Amino acid sequence: MLLSAAGSHPGDLHKLWRTRTPNGYHLEYGYSTMGYEIPGALGAKLADPSREVFVFLGDGTYLMMPSEIVTAVQEHIKIIIVLVDNKGFASIGGLSRSLGMGGFGTSYRERSKKSGQLDGELLGVDYVASVRSLGAHAIKAESLKEFRVALEEAKRADRVTVVVVESQPGVGVPGYESWWDVAVAEVSQLESVRQAHAQYIEARKKRAPPPGNLHWDLTRGCDGTLPRDSSPPIVVYRRRPMRKFMVGNAPCSWGTLEFEGTGGEPIPFGRMLDELAETGYTGTELGDWGYMPIDPQALSGELERRGLVMLGAFVPVALKDPAALPEGIAVAVKTARLLAAVATSPRPYLVLADNNGTVLNRTQRAGRITARTA
Repeated sequence: MLLSAAGSHPGDLHKLWRTRTPNGYHLEYGYSTMGYEIPGALGAKLADPSREVFVFLGDGTYLMMPSEIVTAVQEHIKIIIVLVDNKGFASIGGLSRSLGMGGFGTSYRERSKKSGQLDGELLGVDYVASVRSLGAHAIKAESLKEFRVALEEAKRADRVTVVVVESQPGVGVPGYESWWDVAVAEVSQLESVRQAHAQYIEARKKRAPPPGNLHWDLTRGCDGTLPRDSSPPIVVYRRRPMRKFMVGNAPCSWGTLEFEGTGGEPIPFGRMLDELAETGYTGTELGDWGYMPIDPQALSGELERRGLVMLGAFVPVALKDPAALPEGIAVAVKTARLLAAVATSPRPYLVLADNNGTVLNRTQRAGRITARTA
């Protein structure tokens, strides 16, 4: 099994690697998580100890999280790691250069005393010594022949083995002849960034229609009309209007519902609705029966003049007490009729639940810390 993760490896391995066995190719794509490789390989090896698990990673990832090599040594989990020493963060460095920023901060170089920048000599990190200090077996390969020999030696080894390979910085796998939409700064003192931005604008004109809630027109300008002559069209993107999310609230969330004996200032329904609308909510729940007007015309008027809609009602029913069910059903029915009479859009809903407000031990203690409950 070959296992790798973020950086340029997913794209490179798409072009260079051919999987010949089921479950022989495992890459992390979704979140670009550098550092996943070694822990992920431990999991793969534990899932199928009969297979060799090869980890492919760069020196940037290795320096972020080499610690799990110690775990592999500790637990006698044998994996084979191919560590590519390219003197920095090659993938993001390549992206930075493509955007005209010169790969700033992506090479492992000393800070120059002369310039004060990170453009001094390359750092001489000894990865073989680093790996051996963690208790793993390390091999350095300086040619293709040595690399093949090192892989065979690694397969024969009885513990985690790391093959260190130096690569030529700046040399990568050929591209896909495709385009990645990464925006470039419009304003910069660097001529290279300004040139990259001009190329970015040209590339956006050629890209395919975007998915989702975007649509496009081929126009000569921004008026939405098709070209009337032979001039090359310009791709103009217009975002379709997105649906608005409307949020409601409830009287009990506004502090209107207080159990007996707990105190608290009663809040009239008019004040609650005023504050609700002022805060930006667009709907409300009915609250306890009788808190708001129970006359449909009066209730509709109170809601309409504040721009609110009725979203639903919560009806407590003593489900554990058969004798109380008829009363609970009657409250539910009259509540449903009131909701139906004032219904607009969206249609209100009715929530039936156990009447836990009648349990004294719960109402006196739920959500409160007293000397007795502390």
